[in-house]
Amino acid sequence: MERDTPKKKSLYLATAAYILVFSLISLACLTDFPYVHSDESWLAGLTRAMMTQGDPGVTEPFFDAKPRYPHAVKILFHLLQAAFVSLFGYRVFSVRLLSLTAGAGMLWLCRFAAGRFLGSGRKGFLFMVLFSLDIQFLYASHFARQEILLAALQWLCLWILFSPDGFYDQKKAVFLGIATGLSVGLHPNSFLLGTMNGLCLLFGAAAGRRRLTRPLRPLFTYILVTGGLAAVFVGISLSMDSGFLSHYAAYGQAEFGTGAPIWEKFLGFFGFLSRLYQRESGTYYLPDIRPQFLLFGTGLLLSSSVAAFMRRELPREAEKAALLVTGALGVTVGMIVIGRYNQTGILFLFPFGYLAAAKALELFEGRTEALLWGVILAGTLTMTVSQAVPEIRKTDYDHYGQQLRDLVPEGAKVLGNLNGEFFFGYDCLRDYRNLPYVLEGEGLEAYLEENRIEYIIYHQELDYLWDRRPYYNVIYGNVLFVQELRAYCRESCQAVGSFRNPRYGIRVAHILDQEEYGLVTVYKRASSSSSLR
Repeated sequence: MERDTPKKKSLYLATAAYILVFSLISLACLTDFPYVHSDESWLAGLTRAMMTQGDPGVTEPFFDAKPRYPHAVKILFHLLQAAFVSLFGYRVFSVRLLSLTAGAGMLWLCRFAAGRFLGSGRKGFLFMVLFSLDIQFLYASHFARQEILLAALQWLCLWILFSPDGFYDQKKAVFLGIATGLSVGLHPNSFLLGTMNGLCLLFGAAAGRRRLTRPLRPLFTYILVTGGLAAVFVGISLSMDSGFLSHYAAYGQAEFGTGAPIWEKFLGFFGFLSRLYQRESGTYYLPDIRPQFLLFGTGLLLSSSVAAFMRRELPREAEKAALLVTGALGVTVGMIVIGRYNQTGILFLFPFGYLAAAKALELFEGRTEALLWGVILAGTLTMTVSQAVPEIRKTDYDHYGQQLRDLVPEGAKVLGNLNGEFFFGYDCLRDYRNLPYVLEGEGLEAYLEENRIEYIIYHQELDYLWDRRPYYNVIYGNVLFVQELRAYCRESCQAVGSFRNPRYGIRVAHILDQEEYGLVTVYKRASSSSSLR
């Protein structure tokens, strides 16, 4: 990282101490912020299936009618989750602890990458503190999805790209390729690292064409190493499912519209930013990040101005600014090519926004720069605390579990919402999202019989989706199943009891915490088969 001197050793200790304090504070509210999302129980449920079956090529048992095909694009993530589940048990804390561990590692990499870019270990430390206080980072480091692991690899790549002696040699291209290639085993958004690194290496080839014999060689090396590792994951996927390529493409098109024309994806990116700014979410927690929009926009504008107009006066600073803009453009291009705009993915643009803002502060001097650092740090902390603390007070996932256990016997087969998967035994839950496919095939009652479903957990939220169909079809699929499910519960089942939980009885963020939609009713099916109790 950096050569050891007494001053730098003290910065190492300060960095380690700060990350330790951050981790301890995070542990205290790890399962309370943000609220537990069904994506977390989905990913953890697949990990449990892999562990139970002893086979990484299985699919989710709670999605038995919804078409699913095994693949290795997330296999490293599930292996890491499996290690944490083995150590700490199958619960939210365990899978979120993996994210927090990755977040702590990301902060360490962030400290040194930012220090390289800003030319100062002290500023690198301040930058790390600033990034750790950001609400979006805190969210990602507590959320049991893959974004925070990819973010850690992104900062590793930035540390290499910000090398003071240049990053255009073969060895550094190999390291970038290994980081990107391994990320394929975490999440499809590894493509964003590929476009970021690829565009930066292309920029390096253009910038160094006069002093390098073969300026494009590092780029070709990077493509070769990344492609080789990606081919390994594709090969494993094909061994699990010979139709992997066609199945994966069809899934992306059906679920996320990834096959849309490129111009449509391009326009969709601006719609994505608009939704983030206006806090319009489907089911994900979406913090207020409008101050970051202002900060990042100002910083990138100033950085772009330096790159464009001060190339001769400040060549090194202009090259840094241009590299920063290139990296941000690379991530943006990757997002547009994929065309899947998930709110959690905005984290990959944050490094460039914050680095641009930190670089812009260098246009000021002395006390003014220090004062601006203080204002930004204090403002970021205030925004995060003001948003996170109310969320922590509203969230009690264990209480939701107890409400379910009070009405559903242990080991019973259940049809319900995937966000309760942690509270049921393996292979005991079937999710609502199977039902659109069931109604196209065997029918609801035959499906319930075949799966020996004993209890149906009906959320009042389903009525909200039905009344506003087809707007929310993206959440549960075609909501036409709601009418038949509701009628079946009333005519062929007995209500065991109900409870209100406006936090976990609801998935749609727009109506979260509204009492009128938080009613959850548990129905027991009439024994229509000898297989039922």
